[in-house]
Amino acid sequence: MNLLAVVIVGASIASGFSGKPSGEWLAEWLNVPYRNEARIAQGLTEFVATVKAGPGDLVVNLDGSYWDSYKRNCAAPVKAVHAFYAQTKGARLVMATVPERDAGWFYRAVAGAESSTQNCRAPINVAIKEGCTGDCLLLDADELYTGRENEDIHLTPEDWKKVAEHIYKGFLAQTKIDSALMQRNV
Repeated sequence: MNLLAVVIVGASIASGFSGKPSGEWLAEWLNVPYRNEARIAQGLTEFVATVKAGPGDLVVNLDGSYWDSYKRNCAAPVKAVHAFYAQTKGARLVMATVPERDAGWFYRAVAGAESSTQNCRAPINVAIKEGCTGDCLLLDADELYTGRENEDIHLTPEDWKKVAEHIYKGFLAQTKIDSALMQRNV
């Protein structure tokens, strides 16, 4: 896999709030630099315009749309997902769906959530799934949290290292498939 950099976008999980984020583990294992552009307690709608990545980059977005799921109107969050895919065209992507996970009143207050429920979770997840094609690895965030229902939403550094291992193996498998296809076409 020829990569120039790992670009990390998202909210608190991606920022390293609970420990070293998955994107930093990936950069270390792939021996490439990383750029962490995550913003604690912000949704993709607030920072999508600043996301810059292209061919040669691996963009890791595990929680960028989480806080957008608490919006009252879902048009802007869905539009932000589409804009994210457009702005990262040509890059390899790791995307995660938005989990059905209540952040709790304190985190919702810090993030300025517009609603106490995840009104926009379903339409955001549709946009994430529809846009994750080609060189995009999609993670089901609800699966990541299975068995951890009583834990803090941020989980532990060990959990995010395991996620990074899963991503790493997924891209190694994809790279082998790409190489095999290229050899057949020669």
